[in-house]
Amino acid sequence: VTGVQTCALPIFKSISIGLSKFYNNFNCSISTNRLFNSEIKRSVKRKSDGLIFQNETKTTIDSLVLGYRIKRFNPSLIMANVEVSKILYYNNSLVGYENKKAIIPGINLGYFATKNFAPSFSYILPNKELDLEEAFSLNINYIF
Repeated sequence: VTGVQTCALPIFKSISIGLSKFYNNFNCSISTNRLFNSEIKRSVKRKSDGLIFQNETKTTIDSLVLGYRIKRFNPSLIMANVEVSKILYYNNSLVGYENKKAIIPGINLGYFATKNFAPSFSYILPNKELDLEEAFSLNINYIF
């Protein structure tokens, strides 16, 4: 649908689960949000005739993180397999569907506040395939 007016996208909220393995000061982690992933629903209004469409967007992220612990800090490289699915409806009838996939790199900096608690900050690089300018995330990691 062309010529639509949209509201700003809400902040994507997700819960990821994963596994980590430490060897000396090196670490490798894999994670996914597939188990706790929900759709973002919003309405869009076409400017030309005022018709209101419903849009559902679902983002699935599987990631691999490789890092090296330096005292309490853990700088890491991220490779994320991202899939964004968008469905457009008008009066509960399917109008359009789009599915985009990309591998997106990023960097992460974690801090081991305690043995079991490590908050971190991630920066994800821009990606043209997904129309992503850039992304940031604040993460809370509980290790048990």
